[in-house]
Amino acid sequence: MVCKNGRSKRRLMANSKGHQERGEDRPSSLPDDIRIQILSRLPLRSAIVTDCLSSRWRGLWTHITSINIQAGMSKYSDEFLNALDEIRSRIVSPFIYSFTFESLHGVRNTFGPPSLDSWVQQICDRNVRELKLTWRFCCDDWERPKFPSVIFRTQSLVSIELGSTLYWVLPDDCEPINLPNLKNLSIKICPSICDWVEKQINLCPSLEQLSLNCEIYYWNLLGRRIMCSNQNLRRLSINFGSFTINHKVVINTPKIEYLAIRAPKLSTFCFATEPVLLSEAKIEIGLARTTDAILGEVNKVMSKFYNDVSNVRLLGLSVSSLDSVSTVFRNTTCLTLDMQDSNSISIVLSVLELFPILDVLTLKFDHIGGSNLDYYSLPTLGYVRDLRRVIKRIEIESHFPYNHLSVGYSFLALIEYFLSNAIDLEHFRVKLYPGRIGKSDKSVELEICKLLYQCPMISKGCEVEFVGRCFTMSRKAGPKVKRLNGRGMSFSCSTWKSLLEYGFYSPRDKVVWSTYK
Repeated sequence: MVCKNGRSKRRLMANSKGHQERGEDRPSSLPDDIRIQILSRLPLRSAIVTDCLSSRWRGLWTHITSINIQAGMSKYSDEFLNALDEIRSRIVSPFIYSFTFESLHGVRNTFGPPSLDSWVQQICDRNVRELKLTWRFCCDDWERPKFPSVIFRTQSLVSIELGSTLYWVLPDDCEPINLPNLKNLSIKICPSICDWVEKQINLCPSLEQLSLNCEIYYWNLLGRRIMCSNQNLRRLSINFGSFTINHKVVINTPKIEYLAIRAPKLSTFCFATEPVLLSEAKIEIGLARTTDAILGEVNKVMSKFYNDVSNVRLLGLSVSSLDSVSTVFRNTTCLTLDMQDSNSISIVLSVLELFPILDVLTLKFDHIGGSNLDYYSLPTLGYVRDLRRVIKRIEIESHFPYNHLSVGYSFLALIEYFLSNAIDLEHFRVKLYPGRIGKSDKSVELEICKLLYQCPMISKGCEVEFVGRCFTMSRKAGPKVKRLNGRGMSFSCSTWKSLLEYGFYSPRDKVVWSTYK
């Protein structure tokens, strides 16, 4: 209890000062189980270093329950590998909660397969629950990592993540999966083992989240039929990379709630059972140049697919996917569109009528170039006549450099179009993510702010917000401009001159500047 005269507070400060003067090591006074939990959250190298702190820390790292090995860029010597084997033999914890191994080189430059198998075997023998193995920069064909076969026989596993720059291949002694408690599986595989994987997925009765990354490298593996079947699966992600393929994927997951698909070329998807619980979907399916007959067949299959996902509340689409979309999404309230070129703006505005209760619209310019931003003609207001009283929030995000945006009059026209036509708009936000800062950044951002400040808004209660690299602006009852300090560029009094030159500031305007801390 704190006394009114503050004696307890002074006593506490005095005790704290006394501990500091005596150099007391408070972390060392913590119970062993708490310090072991702290060490288990550190990378393995950092945990071992604590051996030098004091006698109370000596050997404590051998009891950690989570192991995180991060291999660097250098090629390791035999002494290093021998040291890791010694570390493995000294860990005495009977239970390992998680094991993470990330390598920035191929198997040849870090662990050889026998060493890796020894680590994984020991970890799996201690009832590990979470396992993550990642390789990067694998170059040679023989360096592609193989699944340690013991993984598929460890019944305690709840989460498995297997990733590499290329993909995983099956070991010679691979056996059927026996993972009754597995809930999360993320794996990067080649199509040649898709048949094995799709059979084993159905043998995991507790599986709830599945992520399949299927990279294609061989033309003779094209045109496969892939079945993804699991009765309890709730989240599914499928990525076919960026190669031209024409796989046919059948999804048999009646309890699915989330679906993410990335298949740039000619693949088709369909549901074996209606996904009545599906509430969120992210779909990026492109179309390749091909004959009209093949394209018509693909559009027919995908039209049925979009009809099956039309009840989702949250939807993400790439503009290239809109050619196959003709279904009305009657339950979708949030729509995110990945824009690819300036001509796609007209396509977007023309399909908004397919979303009658749309509340939030987000446009992401991720892959757009400056040469495509010179000019485009916006559609007439008739395209969105029925939606003007529905959309409450619009966000426009851009990731391309500012020097490309400097010629983007279409980008400015799009902003003006929405502000002038959305009657019930409550929030309008523009956010820029430049790749690198250039000399024209300030003028580009000021040009956008000038438009946001001066453009007449049909919605009287709308809040307009701009977030850039140089500064931000918000406008509602009156404009407020915040200067970013230490991020990108630092402005001085010359900023005010720029504002005056652009006509953005006048003495009667209330412009408030504040520095971010």
